[in-house]
Amino acid sequence: TSTTMLQPIDEIGEICRAHGALFYTDATASLGGNPFEMDAWGLDAATAGLQKCLGGPSGSAPISLSDRAVEVVRSRAR
Repeated sequence: TSTTMLQPIDEIGEICRAHGALFYTDATASLGGNPFEMDAWGLDAATAGLQKCLGGPSGSAPISLSDRAVEVVRSRAR
């Protein structure tokens, strides 16, 4: 949207992988208006409120998790 700047997500993903950190981003302001390549950028988790670029209802928020993130979450439940 008009007040948000794009970040070098692909570069940040490389840094996270190099240090074994999970990588999360909120794509509310850009989902639907900019490319979104979760796998290519190395994201482990992403959420987005639908009310901005997509013009959806407030309170609706899709989430996507990588297999790696799911493993971490499941391992904590044991």
